[in-house]
Amino acid sequence: MGKLSSLIRAAGGKKRFNSAVLLAAGNGSRMNDDRAKQFIEIRGLPVMVRSAMAFEQSPEIHEIVVVTRAADIEGCTKILRDHGITKLTRVVAGGSTRQESAKLGFDAVNPACDFVAIHDAARCLLTPDNIEA
Repeated sequence: MGKLSSLIRAAGGKKRFNSAVLLAAGNGSRMNDDRAKQFIEIRGLPVMVRSAMAFEQSPEIHEIVVVTRAADIEGCTKILRDHGITKLTRVVAGGSTRQESAKLGFDAVNPACDFVAIHDAARCLLTPDNIEA
């Protein structure tokens, strides 16, 4: 059993509720691409979807909240739903800084949440095993 499993079962064996906040509000200016970096595809999948899939496949994560630019809320929601991300509960507008966006995402998680993982959606090499570790 990994460290996270030990933590989430610590309270008398009761499984805790864990949330993931994916930060997807970047603009990709360093990528030399017209699209925001979270929408750039690698082998046919947007990097945001690849990141969300790791949390979707993790039994330790119960909800996913995505933070994006206000203009991208509808598009992010559609892309994630179209790719089978069923743990998605909210897509919210980010702030003017990464820190502000993380806070807005944190504020949007389920109030019953015990632990929150905050992840940059453009860092798409994450696996469910990484989440467990």
